[in-house]
Amino acid sequence: MGKLIKGLKITPNRFPKYLKWLKTLPCMCCGTKDDITAAHLAVSNFGRKGDDSSCVPLCGVCHSLQEYHKNKFKEFTVVSLPTLKDADFYYQLYKQRNPQ
Repeated sequence: MGKLIKGLKITPNRFPKYLKWLKTLPCMCCGTKDDITAAHLAVSNFGRKGDDSSCVPLCGVCHSLQEYHKNKFKEFTVVSLPTLKDADFYYQLYKQRNPQ
């Protein structure tokens, strides 16, 4: 869990090495290796990005589709959208390959 600030607000955990590693993987939706971003799936307090452990590797196109469908058409999806279960898979894989 993140750090407590001013008693109630919680700042999300940030893992820069994990995000860098995610960007070396292919897009989990289409498989391309071009323009990979670490897409946050969870939302923290006040609509901010959630913990970095909630990220999955997506190319720019699939990331845009994910944002579009999540925000505009929740009941209609053309692509298989990533879930927090997918994010947990990548985070656990990273931890196995990079023990601290």
